[in-house]
Amino acid sequence: IVTFLNRKYPLTEEGDYFTIWVGVWQSSTHLLRYASAGHPGSILVKSDMPSVVLGDRSWPIGFSIEGVYRTESVPVHAGERLYLFSDGIYEVMDAHEEIWGRKRLQEALESVANREMMWGLNSIIEKSRAWSVQGVFEDDVALLGLEFLG
Repeated sequence: IVTFLNRKYPLTEEGDYFTIWVGVWQSSTHLLRYASAGHPGSILVKSDMPSVVLGDRSWPIGFSIEGVYRTESVPVHAGERLYLFSDGIYEVMDAHEEIWGRKRLQEALESVANREMMWGLNSIIEKSRAWSVQGVFEDDVALLGLEFLG
């Protein structure tokens, strides 16, 4: 899907491009297959080990028309959570111009793994907003949580 999109939508003269993360979970095998293009990835909060970032650094769609994007896979079981987000959630700066960062986002997601999903999402957004020197987001912010049930 990602390689196809890359060939179909080359970088325009105006500099238009996009980033994307695509995932497909097969319930019969509990396997999540995913690919990423220039996107910050997703975070899988596992029940039996530390969370993992899904998605390598890669070029956005359109930057390299001959680029081929790899599909990775990871097992995902009941009780585990997958979080998708835009970079605006972690690229907020405090008064000392220190970025909140993906590592803090990852730790915050781990800290709410046993809480109700909506409470956890709201908590993460407020932690990010509180980090911001102005208490507002200067970039688009998206945070989506998926919980895999048995």
